[in-house]
Amino acid sequence: MVCVIQPNSPRPRPRPRRRLTPEVRESVRRRLYGPPVLDRNAPGDNAVAFQRQRRPLRYWNSNWYEYDDVCGWRLTDRTELAREVRRYLEGAEARVWREDRFVNEPFNPKRAHVTAVLDALDAQVGIPDAQYVPCWWPSVCESGLDPSDLLILQNGILDMESEEFRPHTPELFAPSALPYRYEPEAQCPEWLRFLDTLWPEDQSSIDALQEWFGYLLTNDTRYQTIFLLIGPPAAGKGVITRVLTELVGATNVAQPTLTTLASPYGLGPLIQEGVTRKLAIITDARVGQRAQIAVERLLQISGEDRVTIERKNSNRSWHGKLPTRFLIVSNHPPALPDTSGALLRRYVPLELTRTFSAERDPSLDKRLLTELPGILNWSLTGLRRLRQREKFEQSAGGESLLGHLSHSTSLVRAFVGEKCTIAPHRYTSRVGLYREWRKWCEHRGERPGSHSAFGRELRAAFPGQIDDGREGSGERAYRYNGIGVDGPYFFEL
Repeated sequence: MVCVIQPNSPRPRPRPRRRLTPEVRESVRRRLYGPPVLDRNAPGDNAVAFQRQRRPLRYWNSNWYEYDDVCGWRLTDRTELAREVRRYLEGAEARVWREDRFVNEPFNPKRAHVTAVLDALDAQVGIPDAQYVPCWWPSVCESGLDPSDLLILQNGILDMESEEFRPHTPELFAPSALPYRYEPEAQCPEWLRFLDTLWPEDQSSIDALQEWFGYLLTNDTRYQTIFLLIGPPAAGKGVITRVLTELVGATNVAQPTLTTLASPYGLGPLIQEGVTRKLAIITDARVGQRAQIAVERLLQISGEDRVTIERKNSNRSWHGKLPTRFLIVSNHPPALPDTSGALLRRYVPLELTRTFSAERDPSLDKRLLTELPGILNWSLTGLRRLRQREKFEQSAGGESLLGHLSHSTSLVRAFVGEKCTIAPHRYTSRVGLYREWRKWCEHRGERPGSHSAFGRELRAAFPGQIDDGREGSGERAYRYNGIGVDGPYFFEL
């Protein structure tokens, strides 16, 4: 039989070669050459032989990981790995000296043999705990790709800077692959329709959310931001956070509360199972007695400071800079104490105003999650725009929300906003301003605090705008420059 191929007919595709797994290769080797021959007193050599017949291993932050050609690196249990080492040793032979010659006999492993091989594996494939992931290991990639710009997906590795797509490789250690594929032509029409219902006449809020999503896919913390999503119940906050969680990857997301964040082990969930979380979604923004500690930790982590995290049931602490970004989701703006305005300067808020309780669609989440490849492309467009601008821009609704937060997070700023004017040519008696402050606090049922504490908070709330002055003698000679009290009831000196 003769097969004739027409000139314009498509050529048949060659069948792809199937790559044998290490397990299959080891099975073939045993059939041809018999069981492996090991030395009971050489655990390092035995560990090397064990690695040759299985998938690649890595040991990082007290956890074992194994490489899978389909989904990349995944967490594996130490107990299961120890069982696998024991089964391997049980199927091997030991070379020993008997009388006048070497002979092979069953290995018959004891617990010490298994432990010794595991310790040798740790030394051979271990990655330092302080090493940030994803990372190239054991050597740097020849192409010089920055691993923090790489996105590990089901079907390969995406460089978010150049948008070049590569196949999986065990050289890149990334213990948290995303559960969806990269499809460069994918669209997300259902997602865009959903956003249009949330902000029907506010494209700036949709653009801001697009930049949020793109930024949160990376490990970038240079913008030092804290995101706020504020709106009434049934306004779409839950749908947004669920889609965002699946987009970033559930293993990359922690969900602490402000109360747990302030507890002694409150930062532990940000590095659970050895993986530093990209995103922390705080859905319970109620303020407790330890609110000041929560504020300090929010500022510390969002400000790219190094932190020490105590681990529960462990005597080993974690030290380093977290890549975690915070998203606070609440029905009302969080009333966190922020006299200096440091939190306020880091907030990037979005506000939802519509409610959809009567129009709830139980299948909406499922339909949106099928569009994850398209939502990824949509998010990358936002990331490109953000990196070109090099900063986040506040949406129209976010600007008004920040004005409300400015007063709700600091009583001193609220008092100044109602009663005073900040201007270089204004000045006010210290005693008189404190008297008005006390009246204002008593009217609202608040504690005014001491005169000196009020002065400290006033300067912290308006740094570089208010300073001390003096004119004449006596108690009323001391004054604040840069601030004046409005209204006829008070006379400025």
